[in-house]
Amino acid sequence: MLGRPDLRFSLSHTRGMVACAVGLEHDLGVDVEAWRDTLPVIEMAQRHFAPAEAGLIAEVPPAERNALFYRIWTLKEAYVKATGEGITARLDRFCFSLAPLAISFEPAARDQTDGWQFAEVQPRPQQYLALAVRRPASDPMQLDQAAVSADDCMVGAANLGAHVLRFRPQK
Repeated sequence: MLGRPDLRFSLSHTRGMVACAVGLEHDLGVDVEAWRDTLPVIEMAQRHFAPAEAGLIAEVPPAERNALFYRIWTLKEAYVKATGEGITARLDRFCFSLAPLAISFEPAARDQTDGWQFAEVQPRPQQYLALAVRRPASDPMQLDQAAVSADDCMVGAANLGAHVLRFRPQK
């Protein structure tokens, strides 16, 4: 692409937000979601998430469930986009822990967790954005973020927010 075989990008959009991640050499994926309070998050988590994630969502107070569900959902979507599997991937075959932010797989003997870094932001109330980058932990990255207007990003867009993320080597 553009004479750069090492160019990588990922796109995502939701109500009122567009996200794009662009990088060189490292696989990456981005997902952004605006959540609805009417989604049956416990049932969705039980159907699609790893048991530990579904249990975590069921255990938090009802007022916190939507935020937690969408936080995990965006991380999972960013990861499957970065791997190239996309939405057809089974989201219950891997699990995110949130403190610290990490991914794990079953069976645990599979050494797939190395080389992944994740970042997440909440650009607006009731929105989550997650970024997955295949890059070794030995080469840590720092996330810089800034909100920009739609006019700065594209011509003719109305009522869309945009968030610029820069994942760069730590100094």
